[in-house]
Amino acid sequence: MIIAILYAILFTWLIYRNGLFGLFRAEQPGRRLLAAVFAVKLVAVPVFWFSYEKMYGGLALFDTGKFYNDVQVIFNCGLQHPWEFFKLMIGVQNENTAFSDLCLSGTVNWDNGTVKDFLYNDNRVLIRIHLLLHFFAFNSYAAHAVFSCLMSFIGCYRIFIALKGFFQEKETALLLVLCLYPALWFYTGGFLKEGLTLMLLGCLVYEMKVFFSRGLSWRSLFLLLLLLLAVFLKPYLLLLSALSFGLFFFLYYSGARRKTISFFVLTATVILLLNVASLYFKKRSLRDAALRQRHLFAGAARGGIFLIKDDRYLRLDYDTTLIKPVRDSVYTIRAGVPYTYHEDAHHLDTLYCAANKDTLSEYHLDYMNPPGRSNLEVIPGEKIWQLLPKAVVQCFTKPFFSGGFNLMNLASSVENLLLILALLFISGALILSSKKKFLPVVLLFFALSTCLLVTITSPNTGAIFRYRAPAAVFIIVTALYLLPAPTKKDQGSSG
Repeated sequence: MIIAILYAILFTWLIYRNGLFGLFRAEQPGRRLLAAVFAVKLVAVPVFWFSYEKMYGGLALFDTGKFYNDVQVIFNCGLQHPWEFFKLMIGVQNENTAFSDLCLSGTVNWDNGTVKDFLYNDNRVLIRIHLLLHFFAFNSYAAHAVFSCLMSFIGCYRIFIALKGFFQEKETALLLVLCLYPALWFYTGGFLKEGLTLMLLGCLVYEMKVFFSRGLSWRSLFLLLLLLLAVFLKPYLLLLSALSFGLFFFLYYSGARRKTISFFVLTATVILLLNVASLYFKKRSLRDAALRQRHLFAGAARGGIFLIKDDRYLRLDYDTTLIKPVRDSVYTIRAGVPYTYHEDAHHLDTLYCAANKDTLSEYHLDYMNPPGRSNLEVIPGEKIWQLLPKAVVQCFTKPFFSGGFNLMNLASSVENLLLILALLFISGALILSSKKKFLPVVLLFFALSTCLLVTITSPNTGAIFRYRAPAAVFIIVTALYLLPAPTKKDQGSSG
C-alpha cells in the first residue's frame, strides 16, 4: 500500500507542477483543478478495494484479483525464463512448452475468453500491459490500481480537450462529469480493463479530431495504432466509438450539409459492410455473433465448470467431483455426468448430454465459477427484434430500487434513475432547444447503441452496470450540452 500512496502523491504533484511532463496542458481548466480532480479520482482506489475485500468476499474471487494473480504468476516465471516471457509479450509463445506448463497453467484469466472465436481474447491485452507495469509496481496490487486510475484520467482529459470547444461556459462541468461519473469513477479505481479502455477511447476521440481537422500527418500513424488496439481490446465499445466520433468529425470539418442524415446513412453503410465481411470470413452475421455471445455469457453467469476440446465448449454444474484431473488444467468427465455444450457448427444451439459415456476424452479447463447472483432471464430462441425493446427496459431499470438492499444494488438503482431523468430531459431538449442537434445525436447514438449491445450480449445486471459505464457517461454529457449555458450574471450571483 505504501508504494501505491507514493505513486499517488507523485502523479498528483507532477500534474500540478508540470502537467505530468506536458501530458496535461497548462491552459483551461488549469493544473490546480486537474490535480484536485485526479486526487478525487484516486479516492476510488481504496473505495474499490474496501468494497470487494471487505464486503464481497475478497478481490481474488473477481476479475480484478484474477488479473493480478495472472500478472504475478507470469512475471515470476518470466524472471526464470526471460526468452519465453519475451515471446509471450509479443504474442508468439508456444502453448506447449515447459514455460506454458509451469506458468500459464497457474493463471486464471489468461485463457478465460478463448471461446471468443469471433473476437480476440482481450484479457491478454490487459495482462500484457500490466506485466510491463509490474516492473514498477513492486508486487503491489494497489500500485496497479493507481496506474489504472491514471490511465483513465488521461482518457477523460483527452475526451475533454477534444469536445470542450462545443461546451462553451461549461468546460469545467464537462471535465467533472467525465472524471467523476460514479460507475466510471468506481471501476477505474481497480485493476480492471476500464482504465486502459478509457485511455484508448479518449485517445481515439482526440486523434480523430486532429486527423479530420488538420489532415494527414505523422500523427496518423498513432491513430492507426489506436485502431489496431481497438480491435484487440473491447472492440464493441472502441470500434463503435471510432465509427461514431470519426464520422462526426469528418462531417463537421468537411462542412457537409444535412450532417445528421449523412451520419446515419454512412453508419448504416459501414455496419452493412461489416456484416458482409462477418458472413464471408466467420460464416455468421453480426446478429448471430451477438446472440451466440449472449448464450455463452448466460451459461457462464449461471456458474459451472467450463471445458474446451477443439470446437466443442462444455458446461458442467459447479461441482469438482464431476471431473477427474489428468494433469494441470486437463480433465476427463466422470461417467453419468450430464452437461450442456456448444459446437462451432451449431453456434446458436445449446446441445445437451443427459449422461456422459466418454470417460477417456481429455478436456482443457477454461474456467470455473460459482453461479452469478444478478442474472437476467435468457429465453432460448428469442429473436433480435424481441430482444431490443426488452434490452432498453433491462438496461435502465435493472435494478431499480428492488431486489434487496446492498450498496451495489443501491448505486446501480441511483445511476439508472439518473440516466432515465437525463434521457427524459434530452428527449424534450432535442425537440425544444434551438441548439445544433448534430453533436448530441451522435453522442446519444454511441451511448445508447453500446448500452443496448452490452445488455443483449451480457445478461447480468452487474456486468451491464460495469461494461456500459464508458458509454453511459455520454448520456450525461449529452444532457450537459443541451443545458442552457450559465450567463455571466448567473455566474456573478453564484459567487
